[in-house]
Amino acid sequence: MLQESLRKSSQFEITIADMALRSERRAWRVSAAASILSLMLGAGYFYILPLKEKVPFLVMADAYTGTSTVARLREDFSKSSITTSEAINRSNVAHFVLARESGQPADTYR
Repeated sequence: MLQESLRKSSQFEITIADMALRSERRAWRVSAAASILSLMLGAGYFYILPLKEKVPFLVMADAYTGTSTVARLREDFSKSSITTSEAINRSNVAHFVLARESGQPADTYR
């Protein structure tokens, strides 16, 4: 009877030690996976940077008609076509300049 309870208690201690060892291994695996995932996310952020690209351009407005012309500062001057968003931007700039710079009689009496 004493031998049986000693065997069970030693088996219990071995089981507890094995559970602790497995738990520690599991914790290391989870931390390694989290570290790898965070490195992958960081690499993804660096891949999509810069989020906004700053492109310098010169906007010239005609003082008499209010029309604007945009001169992009880029190396490729042979490409003369523009995109849809660039055409909308040019139109918005022309409307803005015309609204702000034209001499309207209602503005002179304020």
